[in-house]
Amino acid sequence: MPRYGKMKCAAADAPNPASKPRKPRASPSTEEKAARQIAAAERARVKGKVLEWEASLQQWTGDDPERGTLPPDGTEVLFVKDAKKHYSLSEKDIAALPFYNFAKSHKRIIPVAAIIDHVKLRFQATGTDYPIGKPPHSLNSSRHVRHLTKKDNFLDNMKAIGVL
Repeated sequence: MPRYGKMKCAAADAPNPASKPRKPRASPSTEEKAARQIAAAERARVKGKVLEWEASLQQWTGDDPERGTLPPDGTEVLFVKDAKKHYSLSEKDIAALPFYNFAKSHKRIIPVAAIIDHVKLRFQATGTDYPIGKPPHSLNSSRHVRHLTKKDNFLDNMKAIGVL
């Protein structure tokens, strides 16, 4: 049987349609270029201030994470994820804030008052945007956080049944 060459589809023989000419790029005017340069200089200035601010932060050291600590009753707190999301906090900002943790858990909660004070100081030092909008739902430590630790839940249950 004779060998056949490369197989071609029927569309391969059709001529290519003429491509449309591209629209030339619009070059920015001198005013637009100047505005972009001013905006870039402002961003660089703010970035420098933010780097200075982050360099001045000191890491807050809490109690033993294996033991866990709870805030006083009535303290409004946020989980770290919610605080970072709404207040645009970096990891260095979070590390500088006082926090409470739960026994044998990596979850941490931060008092809302400490977050707001920190954000105001950052705004004064750097001039970065202050978050606008509805803040996330904060947790009241006396109502929401009390039963997140196994030890406290166990003690409350023992008191409820009259053992303690």
